[in-house]
Amino acid sequence: MPESEEGRGKPMVMLSSDELGIVRANLRFALENCPVDGGILMEDGRTSTDDSVGALLEKLEAAKTHPVSFGDLAEGEISLIEAVAEYAVRECPIDGAPVPESRRMLTKADIRTLREKLRRLPQKDTGTRALSVIETLEEEHRLILRVVKLIPAIRRNVEAGIVDERVLSEMADFVSAFTDGCHHAKEDLLFPALLKRGVSPKGCPVGHLKTEHQQGRSLMADLRLAIEKYRKGEPDAVGMISSVLADTAELYAGHIWREDYLLFPMSQKVLPGPDMEALADGFATVQAKFGPGSTKRYESLVERLEGSVEKASAHLAALASTVSS
Repeated sequence: MPESEEGRGKPMVMLSSDELGIVRANLRFALENCPVDGGILMEDGRTSTDDSVGALLEKLEAAKTHPVSFGDLAEGEISLIEAVAEYAVRECPIDGAPVPESRRMLTKADIRTLREKLRRLPQKDTGTRALSVIETLEEEHRLILRVVKLIPAIRRNVEAGIVDERVLSEMADFVSAFTDGCHHAKEDLLFPALLKRGVSPKGCPVGHLKTEHQQGRSLMADLRLAIEKYRKGEPDAVGMISSVLADTAELYAGHIWREDYLLFPMSQKVLPGPDMEALADGFATVQAKFGPGSTKRYESLVERLEGSVEKASAHLAALASTVSS
């Protein structure tokens, strides 16, 4: 299918007929069997709705006889496909859902393969140093949100008695080292640059976001304290862990939304090229403190967390099935 004006600049990666059937089956199953409305957190901090999933399914149903490229889809639609795929892998009993086009049954292995293809989509090349600074922060948000998306499942497991100290500790380490130590350290260079250009240090967005950075640090301190309480067998530990996890998910979903849709667009308008170049140098200095290959190490940590949480959730679902039968 030729690339349209609307799709220009988007990755021209094709969905095969089988992959298109998998996407449609996944969306259809989620819409009919899962709490889609408000239940799926996307990369931009928004949650899914029945209408958004239904509209995307309707669009792809209409494309049954045509090749489909990701360039034909809006960025929000690609994000929604990825979010529903991740949700299906973690939460939905999707094994055995029908794929009418190929007359076979859907499996979680199909969804994992689709999810990895989506994650490998090339990013748009903006071609400017100014945007590369903002895109660095946005790309780091993508990794952080993968952890944020795990928190509801981790919390459910904790409340059901599956308390994985390693998962909790590694999540706290990721938030402290990558989210705060690396990502927030770069944003802490961005804030004073904005103040020099007349942005108010109080209120929204700068003052509010700086306060949220501190709240994130406090929550991770509370989580480590709760883990230690659990190790000692203190009776209030599980409730404390659950509460901290709920507060963490709520904090970062809103925080990242405010940065993506308020802070970053404002920064692109307010900061001139020389300021952005100075920020890029500062970002490089921050990154150098973590050593070569640090981003890959954190990505590997997130993948390990995803695998552990998926395994624990599957175990919990199996226990629930045994009890109900």
